[in-house]
Amino acid sequence: MTGRRGACLALVALLVAVSAACSGELSPSGGSTTTGRDAAHDGGPLEALAGAGTTSAVPAREGRTKTVTFGVLLCSADPSQDIELDAVRYDTVPADLATDWGSAAGPPAIGTYLRSIPTPVSTGHEILPVASAVGAPHTLDGDVVDLGDASSVSIDRPCDGYTDPDRTWPLVELLTVITADDGGAMATGTHIDYHVGAKRYTTTVEWKLAICGPAMPRGARCRR
Repeated sequence: MTGRRGACLALVALLVAVSAACSGELSPSGGSTTTGRDAAHDGGPLEALAGAGTTSAVPAREGRTKTVTFGVLLCSADPSQDIELDAVRYDTVPADLATDWGSAAGPPAIGTYLRSIPTPVSTGHEILPVASAVGAPHTLDGDVVDLGDASSVSIDRPCDGYTDPDRTWPLVELLTVITADDGGAMATGTHIDYHVGAKRYTTTVEWKLAICGPAMPRGARCRR
């Protein structure tokens, strides 16, 4: 079982690396650039396990909407510090994409949740992190909470060995849910605001999250 879990996690890591290498970053003008930075932050302990690239989902059917949940693992460079999330802000296309996502049945919007992924020992099976999955966050296994309940989720595990298949701690995953019409929608940047004591920080994740469509920049117009 340990070998199988290790293989699954290795496959996830490989897919993320391939996606980053192949897709590059989408600029607002539709061009493509690349960067080796995982995330930009101003000295705080919070880190996001994401490279620089794009996770893309196929477009919604004509005249309909589509909901996709994207995931990024969070960890701490200094587990001795108490990280408390304040807000998550997005750079989006379209720029006026609503930030009050409520349900998959609603209009185009974006929203944020946190998922605690339990250990294999506690569940009897492996629950893998999600790169992207069609549907709302609460359809995923694990404990999914609204960002307003972020205080119930501890981000206090070191990044080294974070996804060890024999881990004895839960993984913490930032979930971004996007509902798009057939024109598409995407987050071109994710800014995680948090504080440690009286000090406030922001970690910026450069990984793009896209539901493809003809209204998106070149590179995020993939066909159905």
